Amino acid sequence: MTTTNYMKLTAKEFRSEKNKRMTLLGMSGVGQTLLAKLIGENGGWYHFSGDYHIGATYLKDEIINNIAKKMKQELVKDCGLTEEEAVELINICPKTMAELRSFTFGWKNLILSETLEKILQIIKVNT
Repeated sequence: MTTTNYMKLTAKEFRSEKNKRMTLLGMSGVGQTLLAKLIGENGGWYHFSGDYHIGATYLKDEIINNIAKKMKQELVKDCGLTEEEAVELINICPKTMAELRSFTFGWKNLILSETLEKILQIIKVNT
């Protein structure tokens, strides 16, 4: 490794370095995460998001609770389920139509295929 001032690397010097690291800073919403994901996908770089790490470490329960609450509201409103049925589905999170059908088979009311598809879509979008 050379003793280059890393704050003033040329593109050629940067490319020649064996171990590369980059930090993207900016105001919220200007696209740091988007750019980091693009670099990661196209350049084989590892992307570490400080915001994601903070959220996953310190806000995990609140985030999960908010997602579950939103899913429950959607399942009740859009699919005509009871709150209890919605909570059961959220806890199980079926991934396929077969899983969903086998889980809801014992319920009092039969559920139309189109409603089952809507349930799966709500679960997919929110998990």
